[in-house]
Amino acid sequence: MMSKRAALVAALLLAGCARGGPDLDIDPFVELGTGVVRFERLVDDMEVPTVYGPQGGYHIWGSVRVTGIDWRRVQLYFELLDEDGELVSDPTHMPASLRDCSDQDGCTAGMGEEVGITVFVDDPPAIWSEDITMTVEVSDSDDRIAYDERLVVPRPE
Repeated sequence: MMSKRAALVAALLLAGCARGGPDLDIDPFVELGTGVVRFERLVDDMEVPTVYGPQGGYHIWGSVRVTGIDWRRVQLYFELLDEDGELVSDPTHMPASLRDCSDQDGCTAGMGEEVGITVFVDDPPAIWSEDITMTVEVSDSDDRIAYDERLVVPRPE
């Protein structure tokens, strides 16, 4: 027989799991953002700093908000493209486990997010003050895929 305390803990855990899971009953959607501490919505023609990282490379901070995808285990694929659609840096690809963000401003129930992703930049001066397209594709193990892109203007930090 389960004690009252154990039953209460189990009920709280189940309630937390129900609230914190992805909503897979809607179409896959990803919103591309930036930010190192909190999600900042990217808008077209927004200036983004290129950051010199502690290991000697440069990057732009990327962030995503996802729904309609099992964001507990996803693949994130970022690209930076010039106006001709050519890559300006090697793509940034990584597996990730996003966190529930339903209690954050701008998030809805079933939405997950990841903030502070380093999107690598090979030659920052070559793209400073140029219009480039930043893209992200997010996919899960059940082949649900979402894509977003924004025109951004990199600048020195």
